[in-house]
Amino acid sequence: MAIQDYMKAQKLAEKAYRTGGSTPYLPSLELMLRDKEDGGQVPLGQMEIPLSLVVGTAQADRLKAFASNFMPLLDYETEFGSKWSLLCDSVREVGVNEPIVVYEYKQRFYVVEGNKRVSVSKFFGAVSILAVVTRIIPKPEDTDAYRVYSEFTAFHRISGIYEIEMKHPGSFTRLLQAIKPVELPDDA
Repeated sequence: MAIQDYMKAQKLAEKAYRTGGSTPYLPSLELMLRDKEDGGQVPLGQMEIPLSLVVGTAQADRLKAFASNFMPLLDYETEFGSKWSLLCDSVREVGVNEPIVVYEYKQRFYVVEGNKRVSVSKFFGAVSILAVVTRIIPKPEDTDAYRVYSEFTAFHRISGIYEIEMKHPGSFTRLLQAIKPVELPDDA
């Protein structure tokens, strides 16, 4: 069964590869941040994260193993193909039993450890995955995008929600004010 699953996943990878636009591979956080300074790192701990926001890999050396949709590109007859297939069988039987390790950067996740677990989980249509998350804080900029992301981090700290995205400064602040409980006076 694993070989059939791998071949199906590889077809999905090839389709994504052909329609991948400028780059058919996963984005690499290492390459994205190569010439940029960051504002430090904050460990956020273990949590469920949405697989739809797991968009790339942390290391550049993992790029050519996966298409932009995290499906496998390498041949089945490789060590990679064998490991992916064994993991596929294991996930089918018992699920993913170890959290992945990711960096969160600008509300997207980049896999440090667990690329195959993400691939297999996405193949099976999972919505989320358990992860140990470290946030990489972008260097402050005088841009709307940076202001929105700063508001998001405050929103996430209180709500724990990643799936909501905003484009305009003030949006997360207004949402937070709308959902944050208001303390009533004692005589109310």
